[in-house]
Amino acid sequence: LKVGDQVNVYGKLDVKGIKNDSYEIVAKKLSVNTDKKFANGNFVFFSDEEFNGTLVDDLTLDKSVEYYVPSTWQNSFVCTDLTNNGIKGHQYSLNAISPQNTDYPEIFYIFFFNYETYLEKVPTKASDGDNKDIEVAIVRNILEELDEKFKIKMEEFKDPSGTQIDYFSTTYRPKDRHDYRLEFMFRPGKKGITCMLYLYYPSDIAVNHLREVAYLVETLSVE
Repeated sequence: LKVGDQVNVYGKLDVKGIKNDSYEIVAKKLSVNTDKKFANGNFVFFSDEEFNGTLVDDLTLDKSVEYYVPSTWQNSFVCTDLTNNGIKGHQYSLNAISPQNTDYPEIFYIFFFNYETYLEKVPTKASDGDNKDIEVAIVRNILEELDEKFKIKMEEFKDPSGTQIDYFSTTYRPKDRHDYRLEFMFRPGKKGITCMLYLYYPSDIAVNHLREVAYLVETLSVE
């Protein structure tokens, strides 16, 4: 590098120091002297694809759950409200976004499971074990008619910001006889659990919005 070079650095920035007065970035990728410049506040992937989305904060009355979606997700043909059992949430039919795919669905669901609304006994402070039991019950309720011997094991992973997410994946075969992939993700909070489901046909021609889904999951804020 020489004086005057333009460098784009991709990585994770941590606040350091006794007084949190210094910064350290672990660089995963460097681009030198590219023409690409990003606007402040945009979310950028390594491929230089960037998002500046729309805030969604209507899953809870107190707005304790917030996330961002690309503007294309706000189209009425894409976003519809979930109404099953009085649940508060949204369904995003991503295959309705360009490039449209009429052969295979690609759908993202997100809703909020409120402890006070859906639990007979509301825990003072739900433990990790309590939440995983609830998450397993939610998966069984969505998939329906599962054999009791079918095991649902919640795994844990951390997103790039270090936030823990409970995760379970499986396949599902409806009447069209295609095996779809279902990825369940859960973020417990103080008053309930934010539940997400990404359904798609595992083929390059059918999955076109993976990074947009990752953008939502990464920007999800839960109190």
